[in-house]
Amino acid sequence: MKKFYIILLISVSAVSTQVSAQNDFQFSQFMFNELCYNPAVAATSSDINLSLLGRQQWIGFGGAPSTQSFNAFCNFDKIGGFGLNVLNDQLGYEHNLNARFSYARNFKLGDTTSFCLGISGGIASRSVEADELTFENSAEVIAPEDLENKTKGDFGVGLVFRTHGFTLQASSTHITQSLNKSDFYKVPRHYYLSMSYRFDLGNDWTLTPAVFARSSEFITQYDLHVRASYDNKFWFGVTYRWDESAILIAGVRITDYLGIGYAGDWITGPAAAYSQTSHELMLISKIRGPKKKTSSPMMF
Repeated sequence: MKKFYIILLISVSAVSTQVSAQNDFQFSQFMFNELCYNPAVAATSSDINLSLLGRQQWIGFGGAPSTQSFNAFCNFDKIGGFGLNVLNDQLGYEHNLNARFSYARNFKLGDTTSFCLGISGGIASRSVEADELTFENSAEVIAPEDLENKTKGDFGVGLVFRTHGFTLQASSTHITQSLNKSDFYKVPRHYYLSMSYRFDLGNDWTLTPAVFARSSEFITQYDLHVRASYDNKFWFGVTYRWDESAILIAGVRITDYLGIGYAGDWITGPAAAYSQTSHELMLISKIRGPKKKTSSPMMF
């Protein structure tokens, strides 16, 4: 069968790999890409937050997923938080482009406690280069009308609760889709849940363990993560993606406003038969809001 369908088969059978036609996009530096799956994040910071991530899945396997994500968000005290997330993905002869706007409100419950609620809305576009497809036998041929380029509305909801270093997030994407009905152009509803706690170790060191889970009709995936940071100048950590991969992340703040990060995945699940590694690069920036002083360094 055409390599395109081999890739889709791997994506589904590997359960926790990045994407099939029915799964959300996946990033190993999820802690820096939260707006991608939770619109409530738009209300968590009064700084202007920008990030750009690029991910190359399954190095050495032709037609493997290549994904890029851009995020921008900022919270304004009186009117709420606004965000923009754009995702671009190429999987063999399949191309996906998603763009979503987010709006969120931050409800202060005390000096160190807050509760944010958010919604997102936008479009999801999917297309296939049908002219490039070939088949080993006529029984596998898919009618051209079944591969038409389509664009649909896409919506999500989410919440963020923070108190004394503890953060809880819960969200859902593609909420207008049913949980268990999908076709090539319909991504089923996804659910996300994450928890983290930031420990102050002293001497400018912090340690942040986290659990990140997502679930849909096709996958149930768990990431166990721990990250250390020194003086907000560099960070490094490890993640175990259950029955799929071991991940190393590292990053450095190169100016007060700009940081760079890297994640390397060593695949241990079913896709290891086709490729051993995936790589991800990130640029992240925070620009102080109008009420911020300009003398102190930014927190990443």
